[in-house]
Amino acid sequence: MISKRTSYVRAALWSAVIILLAGCGRDQAGEKAVAPALPYAGQTVMVVAPKLNAALISGPIIEEAERFEKLTGAKVRVVTPGWGETVARIRESLSGAAPPFDVFVITASWSGPLFAADTLAEVPEAIRAQVGWDDILPIYRQNLLTWNGRPYALPYDGDVVTLYYRRDLFDNPEYRKRFQARYGYPLASPATWSQYDDIATFFQGWDWDQDGEIEYGIAGNRMVNGSAMLIFLARAAAYAKHPDDPAYYFDSDTMRARIADPGFVRALEDHVRSLSLGHGHRLGQYRHRRCGQSRIRGTRQGGLRTAAGRRPGL
Repeated sequence: MISKRTSYVRAALWSAVIILLAGCGRDQAGEKAVAPALPYAGQTVMVVAPKLNAALISGPIIEEAERFEKLTGAKVRVVTPGWGETVARIRESLSGAAPPFDVFVITASWSGPLFAADTLAEVPEAIRAQVGWDDILPIYRQNLLTWNGRPYALPYDGDVVTLYYRRDLFDNPEYRKRFQARYGYPLASPATWSQYDDIATFFQGWDWDQDGEIEYGIAGNRMVNGSAMLIFLARAAAYAKHPDDPAYYFDSDTMRARIADPGFVRALEDHVRSLSLGHGHRLGQYRHRRCGQSRIRGTRQGGLRTAAGRRPGL
């Protein structure tokens, strides 16, 4: 997201590709063209991004900033406050109480106040063309990156809740017969949270791969102060987010928090009950083929690729 400060800084932000292409030519005589003077020398771009693991969010930005500086002559200062402090730093920047930032890296859930306050510059059409704007899934492009039809942000890091399951177990004739007899429907990839819980219960606590060790029904993200909260909210959405109601966390008219509403309460009860259907919070048990299902948050930085030890059935 780009703040409204000065147009020359915004131009510097979007010039990296143009400068790169301009420096690749040769003159008509075949001699290497003289490199033009860097057009943005002496200017500074301020970026604020939450500080997480070095491989996440701020790390790639810091690495790319060095390349951007060489291409443009501009300096890039990347400020990396803690997760909770980032919102406060952005508010200070917009109020003028601190040096303004030009680029905000935030989660989508923080974007509403920024979009609605008319404090951001729209993403230029030329940049949208370069990043394949129309190829971004509509659910992200329309709901997370735009406000009233105006594009204010670009996608950077995205997570999805992904289900892996052991296809060899689901295809086992004996297990299919036993599951059908117990639950009254075929053993297959779950379509509801109730089916998900049934499958986890079925595979919990017995030696279903006959290796002499007890296996488990699920490996899920249960990291305190980490992804457990997001897994809970994903489950709660099935109970608490009605398609005809645009709001989820709060009532959009009264701003009353909905965390104590029946849908969220049921999701929490289900989540607590599921804690007995696995082995800790780590994905390692699934890598070692000791869990029937694995529900994880996957990211574009490799979470999906490294999560499972064998080819998933999905």
